[in-house]
Amino acid sequence: MGLYKQQPLPSGRMGALWTLGTIKGAVVLEFGSMGHMIYARRWFEQAGYNEEDVKLYVTHLDEKDIALGITDRIGRALDEILAEYRAEAVFLIPSSVPEVIGIDMEAICEELSYQYEDLPILFFPCGSFSYNYHKGIETALYELLKHLPVKADKTEELTCNIIGSCIDLHLFEQDAREIERIVKGAFGMKVSCVLSTKADVKSVQSMGAAQVNLVIRSEGRKGAELLKKKFGTPYLLGRPYGYKGTLRWIKQLEELTGLTADHKFIEEELREGRRVFENIGHMLEYFGDRAVFHAGGNADVVQGLREFACGELSIKEGIFWCDSKEYEQDNLPFKTENELQEVLEDMRTGILMARKEVQKKVQGNTSELFTERSINEWNFNPHTPPYVGFRGALNLCARWFEEIQ
Repeated sequence: MGLYKQQPLPSGRMGALWTLGTIKGAVVLEFGSMGHMIYARRWFEQAGYNEEDVKLYVTHLDEKDIALGITDRIGRALDEILAEYRAEAVFLIPSSVPEVIGIDMEAICEELSYQYEDLPILFFPCGSFSYNYHKGIETALYELLKHLPVKADKTEELTCNIIGSCIDLHLFEQDAREIERIVKGAFGMKVSCVLSTKADVKSVQSMGAAQVNLVIRSEGRKGAELLKKKFGTPYLLGRPYGYKGTLRWIKQLEELTGLTADHKFIEEELREGRRVFENIGHMLEYFGDRAVFHAGGNADVVQGLREFACGELSIKEGIFWCDSKEYEQDNLPFKTENELQEVLEDMRTGILMARKEVQKKVQGNTSELFTERSINEWNFNPHTPPYVGFRGALNLCARWFEEIQ
C-alpha cells in the first residue's frame, strides 16, 4: 500500500463487508487476526445499524497458525457462534494472511457445508491485495446471487428487487427509499429486497420471484446477468437523477416490463417541482462563472449528477473524475490522490460534490455535498432528502443554489 495524505483506497475485504454485514440473519466470519472487526463494527454503527443487526466475527490467528497453516480455529469459532446465535447463513471471508500463505478457503467452506447440511455457508474470495473495494462489492453481490436465490414462481403482485445499495455511498438509504416510492407510485410495484442495505437472508433467497431487477450501481451488473440466466428476470441498470433523467428511467422501465406508468403520479411529481425547475436555470445564469459544477467519486453517481447539472440545468462543466480504474470512461477519468492535488486549485470556484476529504482540501468549502460516505460520517437522520428521483432533483437544486450564493 502506498502513502496517502487523505484516505487510502479501501480494500476488497472492506467492499465485501459493506455488502454482507447489513444482511439480517447472516453471520460474517473472517479468518483473520484479533481485533480485525472492531473498526468494521464502528463503521456500521455510523451508518445507522444496531449492533444486534450486524453479526461480525473473527477467528483470531497466532504465529503457529500462520507458520503451520492451521485452520481448525474456523470450525471452533463457527461452533461457538452457532451455539449462541441461530444463523440462517454464514459468510466466510479471508483476511490478507490466509491469502498470502495460500490457505484453501474454498475447501474449508465445502467441508463445513457437509458438517452443517441445512445451513448455507458461502465463501467470498476478497482478501487478496489485488482486490479494491469495487471488486469486493461486485464479488460479494455476485456470490450472494449465485448461491442464495432459489427457484420460485413469479409473484402475482408486481415486485422488483433493488441491487447495489451499499453503505459506501452517501444517502444510500434515502436513495433506495426514493426509488421504492417511485416504482410504487408509477407502477404499483412493491420492492421485495434491497440488496444489501435492507435485506435479510430470506428476502435474498426469494429474489428469483420478482418480475424485474433494478441495478443501481455497475458492480451489480454481473449478479443481475446471472439472475437473468437463472430465472429469466430482466434488469435495468442506472440511477435516476434529475427530472428528465428520472422520466427517462421510468420510460426504460416501461419498455423493459411492458407496463404503463401512472401518468397522474408523474404529472403530480412534475407539478410539485415545476416552479423550482423553471426558475433554477435563470437563477444560475445570474451567477456566471460561479455556476460551474465539479464532481468525483463513484462513476455511476458522478455521471448521473453530471447529466442533471450540466445536461439538464446547463450548469458549466468543471472537473470530473471517478475513484475506480475499472469504471473510468473517456469523459470520466480515474484520478489518483496526487492527480487530484494538482487540480484542487481549479475547484475553488463553483459547486463541488466529492468525498469529505476532498471537500476539506478545497479552501473555504464547508458544504456537505458528498458523493461517498467517509471516515467518521454518521448517518443520524435516514429521512433527509435523497439525491435520486423527483425529490432528489428538488433537493439538489436547492443545495446547489445555496452553495453558489
